[in-house]
Amino acid sequence: MNSIFEAQESGEICPVRWRRSGVDFDQEGRKSTLQELFQLGGFFPLTKIDDRLPFPLATVRRWGRIKEFASCIVPVHIDVNEPPILTLIDLNRLDDCLKAMAYL
Repeated sequence: MNSIFEAQESGEICPVRWRRSGVDFDQEGRKSTLQELFQLGGFFPLTKIDDRLPFPLATVRRWGRIKEFASCIVPVHIDVNEPPILTLIDLNRLDDCLKAMAYL
């Protein structure tokens, strides 16, 4: 599993932004659009945004097991022998991966 930390240009390690429902998106009872999520960027909990994706949740979960998608679909485990407690997805990175793989 890749880390959700990445190096900045300065070489310092900083956490990649993990977006929270009700705080960063889906505020005040209004559901953010897919375009708004793209503009916001960062990692989103997959189960909070799966209904806005143009492909099935099962497909995204399968992609998460493929190393080419490791930078954009990150399962969060407490114990590596257990299923993930959460899956995070970076829509912008996923879009870039799909374009690079000629899936679009």
